[in-house]
Amino acid sequence: SDQRAAANAGVCGLLLGSPEVGGTDLAGAVAALLSASRRARRRWWWVVWGWSLTLAAVLLGPALAPGFVLNLDMVFTPHQSLLPWMFGLDGGLPRAVPQDVIVGAVAGPMTGAVLQKVVLVGALSLAGVGVARLLRGYWLAIALAASSLYVWNAFVYERLVMGNWALLLSYAAAPWLISAVVATRRRHISGASVIGWAALGSWVPTGGVVMMVLAAALLLPGSASTWRRRVPVVGGVLAINLPWILAALAHPTGTASDPAAAEVFAVHADGPWGVLISALSLGGTWNSDVVPASRGVGLGVLWLVVVGALAVIGVPLLRRALTPWVFGYVSAVAAVSALLAFLSATSVGTWLVGTVPGGGLLRDGQKPLALVALWLSLAAALGVVRW
Repeated sequence: SDQRAAANAGVCGLLLGSPEVGGTDLAGAVAALLSASRRARRRWWWVVWGWSLTLAAVLLGPALAPGFVLNLDMVFTPHQSLLPWMFGLDGGLPRAVPQDVIVGAVAGPMTGAVLQKVVLVGALSLAGVGVARLLRGYWLAIALAASSLYVWNAFVYERLVMGNWALLLSYAAAPWLISAVVATRRRHISGASVIGWAALGSWVPTGGVVMMVLAAALLLPGSASTWRRRVPVVGGVLAINLPWILAALAHPTGTASDPAAAEVFAVHADGPWGVLISALSLGGTWNSDVVPASRGVGLGVLWLVVVGALAVIGVPLLRRALTPWVFGYVSAVAAVSALLAFLSATSVGTWLVGTVPGGGLLRDGQKPLALVALWLSLAAALGVVRW
């Protein structure tokens, strides 16, 4: 408080045309203010990281104990050999390209059990810090609220129990990528960080699609950055995803998928309120064995009412935080994602998966809700500010 008072006195002196007010030198006052600001920034990062790591630890619980956690799609081994199918070279669909190649390369110097812990804690904590960073200009409590909503929801829980850890990596990278896109459009950075975060989130095809869709916001009008800077960045994000794209194009049956699979993996109602409410409340996974019991007693509906109302209130502030063009794009993408999740339970979803080239990426109807979760977490936290 003394430093702030000194800085205020110095600034008042500058405004009044006097280099010194009350014996306070302006340069010293400004230096004190900058020092206090740096300490506040360091405290902000410590608190946000601490909170996100705590959420991750509580959510993972016994999964952090020594040894391996083998559950559905999450299988780590002490050491993993590199085999042709991991590169998508065996003629099968590249469902885990380049995920298994990366794991095979790393699970040598680092054992699979340690890698599993690092990936799980890293994904959840990065998700919490990333979404908080987008709201750094607001109260710390608002940033922590956004972190809580983004890490602690039905989508993350169900995907974690399903073992979709690579999808959670793209979920974690999404807010960081949006932040890098906004900074690049404002000419604050070169755009290399966009490619870096896209690489982290592109371990599986679904995550790669999410990264490419978000990176495409660089091409929107209204940017202070030049086309010469932005277009190569988008091209770099596309190049990162070429391994699975080329492998899919080379598949013997083309890019078609089995329509019957769409009915199995579509969004399912996890209560008497129907598919739409289940999807908008970030639930509705096809595997009923991983649905938390709380979804059957109406807590998901209550969550949607509260968070949805706050999100509507927070729209103007979110528009300011992301810039108008990026906000409009991210909002449109979230709306389309929610629509695709709902349509997965209809004949339209079956037609998309079985007929449209590349429609198999939409086979699991809940996966697009990752972008809905991001929008709701940001907008609802800012809704608290306006309210």
